[in-house]
Amino acid sequence: MFPNILPLCIILSYLSSNVFAYTNIKDNSITSIPNNIPDEGTVYLYQNAIVQVLSTDLQGIPSLSSLRLDKNDITYVAPDAFSNNLNLRTLYLQNNELENITFGNELLVLTTVKLDTNSLNKMPVLCCIFPLLSSFSLQNNHITDIHSEYFSKLPALLTLNLGKNGLTSFEFYSQDFPVLKTLTLSENDFPSMPNMTIQSLEILTMETNGFTTVEKNYISDRLPQLKQLKLKSNELIRFEPQAMSNLELLDLSYNKLTQFDSAPLGLSSLRNLNIRSNQLSSPPNITTNQLGLQNLNMASNQFDEIPYDYLKPFLNLITLDISGLQLTVIPDLSHSTK
Repeated sequence: MFPNILPLCIILSYLSSNVFAYTNIKDNSITSIPNNIPDEGTVYLYQNAIVQVLSTDLQGIPSLSSLRLDKNDITYVAPDAFSNNLNLRTLYLQNNELENITFGNELLVLTTVKLDTNSLNKMPVLCCIFPLLSSFSLQNNHITDIHSEYFSKLPALLTLNLGKNGLTSFEFYSQDFPVLKTLTLSENDFPSMPNMTIQSLEILTMETNGFTTVEKNYISDRLPQLKQLKLKSNELIRFEPQAMSNLELLDLSYNKLTQFDSAPLGLSSLRNLNIRSNQLSSPPNITTNQLGLQNLNMASNQFDEIPYDYLKPFLNLITLDISGLQLTVIPDLSHSTK
């Protein structure tokens, strides 16, 4: 039997033996968390018009492990709203209207938090160390400053997304992020690459910030394990020599580079290069790991010739994009792309 607590416009269904779901179809008739939700592991309450989460709203669901409250109108979550949800592991609160939120010391098994697209002007308050939290996403808020000791309470953090905030600096070090693998800082206001050193980092995305250069040996000195670097849509005019021996993917598209030479960058492991929509006057000079290169995008640049034998060394090339080029000399493709 289903509890008689919802209007007719709501689909209410058991998705599995431990999932209880509410989905709003046509109107915003759910404005608060319903009473008498069964004590199930997963509860979906997304795409409604819930405005707050009070201290008592979730008390009757001690088995709760996954909660979706995204795409509501939530402006307030009580500091003790999850005090009886000791098994909560994933919490989705993106696309709401939160200006602040506090996570109490009952959430010790929390692993994933999504707070994207809210109105946060500061990082969530952490009342203790969260030993298992590995994925933390706060994209599209209004966070402009982060306390220097904040991440010491997140020792297991693997993935952090702070894109589309108002950040101008990010001065953190390996002791702050002992295991961090993926960091997104796109669409902020960084005037240059941030003053950070993170030995464990493998993927860095810093698209659409507006800086013009990457300083010499920035990657090798600060991010030695980096495998993917995504710098699309900045104002790069120069990429200083580096030693990026572990880098497999480099995205420099939609910048203002006039030349590209792989040798000074130490790209001995490069598999994917995207340098489309720059101002290159000649094809990129790729002399490192020619046999390993699999995907090459050099579309929409300013050169009109690619030497006939240019692609001959790239025997394992899978995809090649040369669209948007006004070519008068076309390279031989017979031995390169698969």
